[in-house]
Amino acid sequence: MKNEALNEQNLSQAQEDYLKIILDLIGSHRVARIKEIAQRKNVSMPTVSEAMRKLAQDGLINYSAHELIELTPQGEQTAHQITARHQFLRYFLQEILNIPTDTANAEACALEHHLSAETLERLILLYQFLTNCPRFDENLIEIFRQCLTAENQPDHAECHDCFVKIAFPHTLPDHHTIHIRLADLPEGQEGVIVILGIEAEKRRILIGQGFVPGATIKMERSAVGDQPFIVKLKGLQSKISPELARLIEVAVQSENQQTNMNTNETVVTPSNLAGVPTGQRFRIKKVCGEGEIWQRLIDLGFIKNEVGLVIREALLKDPIEVEIKGTRVSLRRSEARLIETEVLN
Repeated sequence: MKNEALNEQNLSQAQEDYLKIILDLIGSHRVARIKEIAQRKNVSMPTVSEAMRKLAQDGLINYSAHELIELTPQGEQTAHQITARHQFLRYFLQEILNIPTDTANAEACALEHHLSAETLERLILLYQFLTNCPRFDENLIEIFRQCLTAENQPDHAECHDCFVKIAFPHTLPDHHTIHIRLADLPEGQEGVIVILGIEAEKRRILIGQGFVPGATIKMERSAVGDQPFIVKLKGLQSKISPELARLIEVAVQSENQQTNMNTNETVVTPSNLAGVPTGQRFRIKKVCGEGEIWQRLIDLGFIKNEVGLVIREALLKDPIEVEIKGTRVSLRRSEARLIETEVLN
């Protein structure tokens, strides 16, 4: 069965391979030519030319004889999704099954063309279970099956801390990384996707768009109001809604950890106010934005070096209540994301 989430056009295995090769050649050499594609695919140049004509007819590439090959926006999106699927499968085989790199790459190529969307999702859930579930023991397969059904049972006590019912952000300190939600990733910062959230239907949408564990993601522009986030996923610029961004957990480098020598307070990581946990103190580094919103934040007391405290957040995590300069104020998360902070311990 073809993977309907990542391959809605019902492409053949060969067509998927050609799109991956074209994307890789453009990424490494800036151009893709018939000769290089034929060498990668180990077929004749006339065979490649015929395949390119078919991809062009399907609207996936721009191609005419003796010219360079370009991906159309639709073709680029499809190629990135196919590549993301391949990279996750290779990552799973290497990291979970300890398969050598060359073998894992070949096996991923064989698997990726035949997995259904449901099977791919289950593999992703299994990866997350094996790497993050605190209930891991010798009965892991049976526990995993319980976890798969627990997302439909919100009060399932035994799965309270499992990935299917996790409260974001789910932190697993390892001295090297910290885990935050994609929605709280500062602009310009890069991370690696580690966990997709608990809502099955939305999780499948994310997988279909190429948001899979192991994928590198960079925040290009934070969301303001109801506008989407702009991210770069495996080099492709994509839009993602705040709702979906809150369901993606990413691991980021914790090299920003340092000690304030003057106050002996530990700076955990620069972030924005929307990512500061309830009960945590913070120091303001910068207030972004412009116009009326910026002026409102300044008037409320959000100025550089001011120290505040996150009091609580609403049931749906928006708005949040903050104490600043001795006064409690309520902020929308879209406003809080404009306030760059460092969290104080």
